[in-house]
Amino acid sequence: MKTNVSVKDFGPIEQANVSLRPLTVFVGPSNTGKTYLATLLYALHRIFCGFPQLPIVDSPTNNLQFHPFDTHRVMKMRFSDEDIKFMSSLIGEQQVISYLDLPQCVHQFINKPIENGQLAASLESELTRLFDTDSQSELINAHGEAGTASIAVSAYNNTQNSSSPADELPLWQVKSTISSSGWTTHFSPIDGPITISESSDPKRVESYQQKISQRPQARAEFLFEELLRRILPDLGWRNATFLPAARSGFMQSHLVISSAIVGMATRGGIQSLPEIPILPGAIADFLSNLLLLSDRQARRGIRRARRRAHQNHEIVKHIEQTVLQGNVKFQNGNGITNTKIIYSPHNLPMDLPLNRASAMVSELAPLVLYLRDMVHPGDLLVIEEPEAHLHPAAQTHMASAIARIIRMGVDVVITTHSDWLIQALGNLVRLGELTATGDGGVSTKGADDWLLAEEIGVWEFKPDAARGSTVEEIEFDWDQGLDPPEYQYVVEQLYNDTTMLYNKHQSMSNGVPVDVA
Repeated sequence: MKTNVSVKDFGPIEQANVSLRPLTVFVGPSNTGKTYLATLLYALHRIFCGFPQLPIVDSPTNNLQFHPFDTHRVMKMRFSDEDIKFMSSLIGEQQVISYLDLPQCVHQFINKPIENGQLAASLESELTRLFDTDSQSELINAHGEAGTASIAVSAYNNTQNSSSPADELPLWQVKSTISSSGWTTHFSPIDGPITISESSDPKRVESYQQKISQRPQARAEFLFEELLRRILPDLGWRNATFLPAARSGFMQSHLVISSAIVGMATRGGIQSLPEIPILPGAIADFLSNLLLLSDRQARRGIRRARRRAHQNHEIVKHIEQTVLQGNVKFQNGNGITNTKIIYSPHNLPMDLPLNRASAMVSELAPLVLYLRDMVHPGDLLVIEEPEAHLHPAAQTHMASAIARIIRMGVDVVITTHSDWLIQALGNLVRLGELTATGDGGVSTKGADDWLLAEEIGVWEFKPDAARGSTVEEIEFDWDQGLDPPEYQYVVEQLYNDTTMLYNKHQSMSNGVPVDVA
């Protein structure tokens, strides 16, 4: 699937239209809205369960969405004879049908949460939670003339190589408007092709149908769920995780924070507080994931449920060897709040708690722990400033690690200020393009450190004090790579300053008076 997210007058952003790629990169000055948009993508991925062919709306009450749809909703549905006949005819091989030709029961299942306000309520609740706002009005750009903010999500078939304009029509589009009076949401289905995958076990499906043939409602529910599973494969396994900026501080204090939260969770603890403290949702999710991962039994359950892939081990090993130069692990104590995260440097026979390791270790430890036990193909991983506290050489290794995460099928969104990281990603694209075209005898056989130009989108946030920031894509160029023009200006300015100061120094050394102002 290909997904576009557009916003207008949302937070500090005046206008943005971002086409999501396997790797989506946000660059630009501080306070231009990079975190705003990254957080919005995190929220939308959770609400729509990963931007599938059909807009299944979820209420993201936790980070682990193991259920592709609400079984109770299915049990309340009523199916016509035409629905049942149509769904029975779809059992078997993979096929492609028009969106509008799907059975009416599917349209009702999709439309009802939108028509009854569940989508608007989920958006309002999730964005209020993530941005820690008292009202939706705080999400509206103060410079906007209309006094509203808008968010639009459009899902397309993956037709990057198609030249037909008709193929660029979205399968579906959801538009939401935020105003001081609340949210309004509009869903626009468009008659596009829907792929129904092959039945995993047609004989089992047919056998089960025969067993429940005398129970029409049960048979209809079974056929309906089977159809949704084929249209939305692995929907329930698409997780979203968020690594916030300045996470090293949370990593070093998460046990203290967790213990305090547990202590204050009692009625006496809450009543003793003059005001109940609130964490922004992304940070709360981050801390709750650490608590979950710090429990050995929970980690084992996640591994079994998420079908951990061997490829995760290789990426973790790459990060530990090339960037961390040591291993990160849990040291289980007595209870979740006593479980420590330990760093074992390769060159020293000792285990270090995070408060005695470098800030780099605290920044990257959650990425290693997430990749080891929580992040899997189909997921979304948002990383704010992956270059934080990294030596320039380590930043280039980090770019390779990100490329490997893309290769395993995880969608990644990063915000960055690092020229080194952007240059390294540009070189990975050059390598991937050379391999794709067969130029230069370059081969990446057996390696995952490469990217294709269509797999990465770099979006530059440009500030405007009078109206808010605008967002423009930086397309890959063989000469400039993916570098923002602003970075080139800084390099040129530094070079000019250095040359001027050097020339003045030479003049002074020769006894020529100069103005050093």
